Amino acid sequence: MSIMTAEKVETLNACFGNYPHTQALKKGDIKSDRVAFRFTEVEPINKAFLLMVRQEKFDVSEMAIATYLQAKAYGKPMTLIPATMMGRFQHGTMFYNAERGTVTPENLAGRRVGVRSFAQTTGCWMRGILWKDYGLDLATVKWVTFEDAHLAEFRDPPGVERAADGKDMTKMVLDGELDAAIFGTVLSTVLIAGALFGVAAAFGIGIPIAWCLVFGALISPTDPVAVLLVLRRVGIPQYLQAIIAGESLFNDGIAVVLFTLLLSLATGSGDHAHGPLAIAGEFLLSAVGGGVLGLVLGYAAFLLIRGVDDYNVELIISLALVTGTYSLAGTLDVSGPVAVVVAGILMGNHGMQHAMSEPTRQHLKTFWLLVDDTLNALLFLLIGLAVAAIFLAAAARLRRRTGLGDVGRHHEPIRSAVLT
Repeated sequence: MSIMTAEKVETLNACFGNYPHTQALKKGDIKSDRVAFRFTEVEPINKAFLLMVRQEKFDVSEMAIATYLQAKAYGKPMTLIPATMMGRFQHGTMFYNAERGTVTPENLAGRRVGVRSFAQTTGCWMRGILWKDYGLDLATVKWVTFEDAHLAEFRDPPGVERAADGKDMTKMVLDGELDAAIFGTVLSTVLIAGALFGVAAAFGIGIPIAWCLVFGALISPTDPVAVLLVLRRVGIPQYLQAIIAGESLFNDGIAVVLFTLLLSLATGSGDHAHGPLAIAGEFLLSAVGGGVLGLVLGYAAFLLIRGVDDYNVELIISLALVTGTYSLAGTLDVSGPVAVVVAGILMGNHGMQHAMSEPTRQHLKTFWLLVDDTLNALLFLLIGLAVAAIFLAAAARLRRRTGLGDVGRHHEPIRSAVLT
């Protein structure tokens, strides 16, 4: 870390991936009179994780959550900053060669499955999904790795095979040396995007790049409901649950901001400028502004709760914090989800420890868990109703196009056509 004596600006060595939301910072469009960044480009970005945990090469860098947790387990002097660089569902990262037969979670036992590194974040998620959701005994799979973990201290478990030097995981899948493989961010994203373009082209549908970006933003967030459920089932320590759940919630809030901006770009609606730098600038303004608002209001609520010792009053303050923060965020044109998440994290950690008595903590936890479960149930009910409405609207359009005005007389033919 160096100091620029002329301007008294602290310069940090940094390494981030190239994403829309990092471009303005990396190009110098966003500046500070207190800190500057000296960026190092590493492609692919996962190579930078190794440099960070082994050599502490940067002052600040992007890092996968699994790598960070391993670094903490091995006593590395790392601190997690709750700012998500990239997030997505992991379910679409395992591929197989369809020409050699179908591979499913049910018939994975005894098969050879490749993964870049056994400690890779994507691989950790996929093994957890296969184990918890499909009941797969992971010990029955013949895992094949291609490189060491980012942490030098980590060793592959017994029974894990290391591929010969020079072997390519994709080619091994195509040649039948591997039955399936788990790919990381870059390749899986390219494969999924290519499949989307291929299917659309096969049906004569031209999809603009802006709408592809909207689709990517829509499926990128890690589902906080699923994350919390898995963490509770596994029974990991509370502090690790807080780290991973917080990362998931931040990811979800940021994805809402990104989706909204990209939807405006795709539809040409709203007051947003449509240049890449303008989109990145609005993204950062909305996300950072929401975070600052949540921090300020969360601290104000903390001071109020610290001054009373009545759980009824403190419960009302927590309700006012959530509803008031979201409403004010909309008025100020910053991210409401990010603001509420920041305020909630502050109250759920600092507030719980230093401003509440034990009875208050128990009452607030019980109340907000009930609210959480109720709203999640309502959310999925509304999703189901929305899907049903889509099918009903499609059936109505079909009736109009075929001129079948008498719904009762022509109900069965129409239903058959829709099902077919």
